[in-house]
Parts: sequence; structure tokens; C-alpha cells
Amino acid sequence: MNVLDSEQMNFLDRQTIEQYGIPGLLLMERASLAVFEAGMKMLKKNRLKQVLIFCGRGNNGGDGFAAARHFDAADVPVTIMLLGDPASLKGDALTNYNMLINRRIPILNDLTALGPWESKDLGSVLLIDALFGTGLERALTGEFLKAVEWMNERAAHILAVDIPSGIHSNTSHVLGQAVRASKTVTFQFPKVGNISYPGAVYNGILEIASIGIPTELTANTPHAARVFDEETIDGLMPSRPVEAHKGTFGTLLIMGGVEGYSGAGILAARAAQRSGTGLIKTAVRERLNLVYETSLPEAVTLPIGEDGAGFSEDGLKRLRPEWQTASAVIAGPGWGQDSSWEPILKEFLLTVNKPLLLDADALNLLVPHMDWLIQRKEPAVITPHPGEMARLTGLTIDAINNNRLDTAKKAARDWQSVVVLKGAGTIIASPEGEAVINLTGNQGMAKAGSGDVLAGVIGSLMAQGMESFEAAAVGCWIHGRAGDLAVSKVGPVSLTAGDLIDMLPDAFMKLPAVGGGIE
Repeated sequence: MNVLDSEQMNFLDRQTIEQYGIPGLLLMERASLAVFEAGMKMLKKNRLKQVLIFCGRGNNGGDGFAAARHFDAADVPVTIMLLGDPASLKGDALTNYNMLINRRIPILNDLTALGPWESKDLGSVLLIDALFGTGLERALTGEFLKAVEWMNERAAHILAVDIPSGIHSNTSHVLGQAVRASKTVTFQFPKVGNISYPGAVYNGILEIASIGIPTELTANTPHAARVFDEETIDGLMPSRPVEAHKGTFGTLLIMGGVEGYSGAGILAARAAQRSGTGLIKTAVRERLNLVYETSLPEAVTLPIGEDGAGFSEDGLKRLRPEWQTASAVIAGPGWGQDSSWEPILKEFLLTVNKPLLLDADALNLLVPHMDWLIQRKEPAVITPHPGEMARLTGLTIDAINNNRLDTAKKAARDWQSVVVLKGAGTIIASPEGEAVINLTGNQGMAKAGSGDVLAGVIGSLMAQGMESFEAAAVGCWIHGRAGDLAVSKVGPVSLTAGDLIDMLPDAFMKLPAVGGGIE
């Protein structure tokens, strides 16, 4: 499923009108019918008795005017609160406004006119937010801010038209205040602000309604990002032929582990084992080797000798051939702040063109050396959380979280790497400008070790031959699916990284190609 920004959606609207001769008024009518149908379902489900629609002066308000006409025709009491001078209305919005005048539907023009509504049982009222839609660029002020606050404070049932007012449709940034909807009806395609966080929190239930844009246009439309569903993930999974042997499914080398942080590399290895890799090798400091051997009986451990200055040359000589024979490498889990890893990281980045995932402390060591990423022939996969992304980019965490999609896409382009910006609605971006917003996962996964599990899943898919960007997107989806299955068993409070690993088999088995059509 494609995700659009406001400019891309406006382009589709214009092309529909200009190339196919479909009037804008008809598109507005179809949008208003979708709002009406969603509203009627909410009225019936929640036993609501009347509708109050907050309308702005643009096309979003026009959708609200048209929806009011449909409610009135269905004998549902409906009132319009129009913010702004009716004389400023134009185009299709004005046409629909005039239809309301002819039907004698009540229209209020000032928030003070809501005084009598204070004494009503607002638990029986459906409020509809048709103030701004995708056109808002700056923080709400004045009457618009007061209207949003009024809705949020007084109503349990709010239906937003296209996107909750106060959410920037292209960045998902909350512009000061925003409507907290129970449901949002968006048209033809979800917008970035509907899907990416923090704006996605304000949707409530998101419904996507077709307004009749021709399929020839929708099939080839530019998009800001994509969302992968189960069918897409299933189609990308590596095949597992019946005549396969362990070499068929690749060798994954995991480089990591210092005292106190050995669990990170172990979690990554256990996750990779559950994700289909044929052979896993772990390269660790010699003094930690026994810990890894005990915890990972199915893996091969590669103890790296040390001297007073760090890793010994003999230890590195043993490790270098492993770089060459591995199908993919994970670097960083459990490294700590030990700078002795830095020359290994540099040598691998600049001399070995194998699929590589950098996580955790490898990212911290990379901060002064971002040019190493750019010099690689094959894009690395980097998996920063917002704090790590702030160190890598020099941006603040707030700046990153207020525009997660563009931040990830720019970083991927600048660093010629696949960027996995972790967090709610993880963003996966490619150097070519493609992006996926991941919708699986939950707040219970916000625990230490969850990122190590993700690294293991992605690294495993890379070792099996999946292209890096697709491996990152599929890995995030599977990781989140395991989290959703785990939270249904243990709840968000008790969920641990180990629970994610335990549920990986179920996550994979839910895919028809892997599980044989299990429902």
C-alpha cells in the first residue's frame, strides 16, 4: 500500500479532474459519502443521536458541508459550526454550503454559539472534524485552536475527515494541538501523517475510502512511502527448497560482546537462529568465549585473542578469513564504548563488500567517520534509535521525531546506506529514495534487547540472500509481528526480548509460504 504526502494527493486530484474530466464536485461528493457512512456506523454502534460538524473554509470544510446534507437526508439531526466568514468560501466548498442554506440546516458562525451545547449530553453527539485536512502548515491559533480544544475536552466520539486537524500531513508533526479522533476517514491513500508517528496516534481507527480516482492514475502515482502487508512479506521471503542443506541458507557472522554486554550478541544470534540462517558464527573476545559457547550450542564461536593494546594481530588474522566466507555480518551488539573495535570496523567497511548491519555501539564509533559508509560499494544497513540518530546527524531528538520519514530518507541518501530508524512506526529507507513505514509492533517491545533481536532477524535474512533494503523491511515486520503475538500472551508490562525470540517461529508460521497456509 502506498502512502502519499499532500502534494502527491493534490496531483492525483488534479489529474483526475483534468485528464479524465471527473469534476471536483463529484470527488467531494464521494468523499462526503464515505464520511457519512463512517459516521452512521459510529452513530449506530455508540447509540448517538445527533451530529455536530466543525468546518473550515477549504475543501475539507466542503466535505463536511456535503456530509451534513447526507445526514439530514437520513433524518439525523445535524448542525454545522463554520469557523470563518462564509463570504470567503469558494469553488466546490461554496457550492455545497449553498446547498445547506437551501435545506435550512443549522449553521453556527461563532464558537460562542456553542453555549447551549454545554448543557447537552455530548456523550450522545458525534463530532466531525472537517476543519483543515491535509492543508495545515502551521500551529493552530485563535478560534481554530479553541475549537480543537473544545472537541477534545467534551467529546468521546470524534470522526476526523482525511486527517485530524493539527497534524502535518507530510511530516506527522503535531502542530501544537490536534484533534484526538475516535476514527479517521482518509481518501484513496493514507497520508504520511495518518501512518507515521507521532501523528498516527491521533487517528483512532483509520479507514481508507476510495473516492473514484482512476486506477490508471493510482497504479503509477508517486508515493512518499509504502506499507507492507502480510501478502507482500510472504512474497519476499526466501524460498526453502526441500533438497537444501545448511549452506543453502547462508552463514551469518556476528561480531560483538564485552563484559557486561554479552547478552546483546547472544540475543542477536538466537534471533538469527530462529529466522532461518544455515550457520551462525560469533566472533568475541577470548575471555567471553565460554559464555557464548554455553549460551549458543548450535553456533560456532570464534574467540579473538587480545594483547595489551586490544585485539592481537594473531586474533585478527583468524577473523579476516571469516569476513570473506560469511554471507552477511552484524557488527556492534554489546561492544560497549571500547575503541579497540574501531580499526576492525574501519577495515571491514572499507575492504570487505559483504552485506553488513551496524547496530548499537558500532553506530557510536561511526559518528566521526560517516565517510566510511559512503565509500562502501554495497550499502550497509544501520539501525539507529532516535538517540543514536541524533548523534549521527547532529539533529535533536525532537527534530528527528517530528519528521521521521524525511530524516530517514535524507540520511539514507546522504550516507548511501539502508537506514532503519527505530521506534513506533519504524522507518526503513533506501539510498534510492524508497521508504517503508512498518506498522507491526507495540509499546511492550520498548525493552532492552529488543533492538538486538531485530538485528539478528535482519542479519539472518541478509545471510539468506535477501537484498538489504527488503531484508530490513521484512525483518522489521516479522520482529513487530512476533512482538504482537508475544504481547497477546504476556502483556506489554511483562514482555521481554526473549519473548520476541520465542514468538519468531509463530510469526514466520503465520506466512502461508512458510507455514503451509496455516490460518
